[in-house]
Amino acid sequence: MSEKENSFLTMIEKYREGSLAAELDHDLKELVSEVERMGKGGRMEVVIALGAPNPNTGAMSIVVEYRSKPPKFPRDPQQYFVNPKTGALQLEHPKQVDMFAANVTPIKQQQGGE
Repeated sequence: MSEKENSFLTMIEKYREGSLAAELDHDLKELVSEVERMGKGGRMEVVIALGAPNPNTGAMSIVVEYRSKPPKFPRDPQQYFVNPKTGALQLEHPKQVDMFAANVTPIKQQQGGE
């Protein structure tokens, strides 16, 4: 067996008739593009699992899996309040008076004033 036949790159190029190399190339380009756009790091992992050689034929089964993890947009948390009557989430504080609501009762009337 020549050095070229036993190389990592040759195995990747020949695996599944070259489809793995094409997929890796495509996904790496997408990952690089996302890293440049976001200005944050990303990750690509390739895992090669080798099965034990068949005692009769000497053939090994090889499974190659890969995944890429592009950077994610940071997401700021959104604050919600729990409505004490319904248990539903809402953006408005349940004890906050809405100054612009049409059915607001003036505070003096709520307290028994004028």
